Amino acid sequence: YKNAFYNLKFSFEKCPVSISHNRMLILMYLIPTNLKLGIIPSPTLLSLIEPCNPLIAIIQSFTDGNVRLFKETLLKSKHELVRLKIYLVLFELKKMVLRALYQHTFVIL
Repeated sequence: YKNAFYNLKFSFEKCPVSISHNRMLILMYLIPTNLKLGIIPSPTLLSLIEPCNPLIAIIQSFTDGNVRLFKETLLKSKHELVRLKIYLVLFELKKMVLRALYQHTFVIL
C-alpha cells in the first residue's frame, strides 16, 4: 500500500486543477489507501470531495470508531464501491474502526 500511496500522491500533485474529474478519480483511490495506512486525510483534501460521497461517512466512522455507521455506509454504497474496485480495501478497515472504538472506550474508562 505504501507504493500505491506514493504513486497516487504524485499523480494527484501533478494532475492539473483544471482536470477535476481525474483529480476526483485519483482521490477515490488515494483516500482508502491513506486510511489503510492509518493516515486520516486532511480537511483540505476532504473539501475536494462531494459531501454525498460515501468516503466522507467512512472517514467519520473511522475517526469516531462508529462501527454501525461504517457497516451501514458499506452496505448502502456496496455497488458503487465495488464498481470503483475499492470495496475490499474499505471492508478491511473494519478492524481499524474497531480499534478506534476500543481506544475511545479505554479513554472513557
